[in-house]
Amino acid sequence: MTSPRRAAAEARRTLARMARPAGAFDASRYFRGDVELGFYNVGTSRMRAVAKSMYREHRDDWSWQDAVSFAEALITDRHLEVKSVGIEVVALYRRSFTPGLLRVCKRWLAQGHSSNWATTDAICGCLIGPLTRRRFEFSASALDAQRGT
Repeated sequence: MTSPRRAAAEARRTLARMARPAGAFDASRYFRGDVELGFYNVGTSRMRAVAKSMYREHRDDWSWQDAVSFAEALITDRHLEVKSVGIEVVALYRRSFTPGLLRVCKRWLAQGHSSNWATTDAICGCLIGPLTRRRFEFSASALDAQRGT
């Protein structure tokens, strides 16, 4: 089994190899406040393909906690696409999420690892949203069972 940290290093290298010049579209125009944020300009579909490839390679060996370890190694990177691959890989384990993931998300937000709207949106939409929805549905069905409905 490849460790999450080693897989994260490979994902980072893969994205760096895919990097291309900004050209006519400069993503940094949409991120004025965070001057440290970098871009490989690989595009969302290519970034998600890297995430899905990582997931497929490790899904039989990793738990969602291993996926979080993978993301922990990437979320501190200055490049948006690197942060995003980590979040996307964790999101692919959504059926296994537990409330402990909220502590991880809170830490990433509090420590400034998502100090841009895109990373914050990805954490909320891909991780927190599915977790709270799943927990709500579980709680609602447990309450229904308890009521006998």
